[in-house]
Amino acid sequence: MTNSYFPPDEFINLLSSNLRTLIQAYPSTNGKISSILEEIIGVDASNIVVANGASELIASISGTLINNIAIPVPTFEEYTNRAKALGKHVSPFLLTGNFHLDISEFVSHVQASGANSVAIVNPNNPTGTLTARDEMIDLIGKLSHLDLVLVDESFIEFSQTAPNPSVVDLVDKYPNLMIIKSMSKNYGVPGLRLGYIVSGNKSQVEQLRKNIPIWSINSIAQAFLENLGKYQTEFLASCQQVIASTQTLYRDLERISGVKPYPTEGNYILCELGANITGHQAGTMLLQKYGILISDRGNKGGLAQNFIRIASRTDHENSRVTAALKDICSPKQKTHTIGSDT
Repeated sequence: MTNSYFPPDEFINLLSSNLRTLIQAYPSTNGKISSILEEIIGVDASNIVVANGASELIASISGTLINNIAIPVPTFEEYTNRAKALGKHVSPFLLTGNFHLDISEFVSHVQASGANSVAIVNPNNPTGTLTARDEMIDLIGKLSHLDLVLVDESFIEFSQTAPNPSVVDLVDKYPNLMIIKSMSKNYGVPGLRLGYIVSGNKSQVEQLRKNIPIWSINSIAQAFLENLGKYQTEFLASCQQVIASTQTLYRDLERISGVKPYPTEGNYILCELGANITGHQAGTMLLQKYGILISDRGNKGGLAQNFIRIASRTDHENSRVTAALKDICSPKQKTHTIGSDT
């Protein structure tokens, strides 16, 4: 689920031309890496911790700041999986209907569960739903007594909502608010393993920075950050391309009998399939027959067995997906017995 329109070839060629130098050099320390990112995202370096992917930060946060975490589900499973792996308590809040987060009900759930922390993915993955900025402000205010309000905004550049619904500007107002972002998604570089948090709580920032290895970021990733500012125009244009491709994919999926796509503010679409086919069966058939890989969301996070998630890529790739789905979900398929390996 990454940006298929970024980085541009010119940027890749720039990194490639310096590859020997980069692989033979140590990267800078975390503090220096944070100062590089400061210029890109417009946040003071003292409020930033950069890591080897957001997953490294999730592990550190789970180990140090979380005792009992309340999480709306379905959502990105690493938050629940990492907390459980570290012996922390997880208090899931089941999203139903159109998967929109009800602020009042969630606040009541947090209070009843005794959670000391919450994690909100916004836009949510895999549902694609966005909690509006005014709702997020309301939620953050009502949860200001908690130790941590963690907001994952990894997909927020792909939201159609204007102006940008991010709440990163509120970190100085709420010491317990922390924004986490994976740069894999918006910048299309999952192999570089880049992620960061933004927090106005200096003690939490220092605690997280101490938990991360001194050379957590490799030299190629550092060079990517150092040159990223030159390509901001291209980056913003690429995000608009992603939005356009995703919404075209959504409309095309709506036309397929037996497929119910849910509206999305991310670069992926959650789909509910007809009762004759499960997510596992659809995923197996798409892979074996068409070489297409989708995410089986069946029986995960409270979803029924007939849910899948489709990542939006280029228009050509999206057209291949819709044509394949139309084939396996068409009425003629209902007369067949669909096995797990066929």
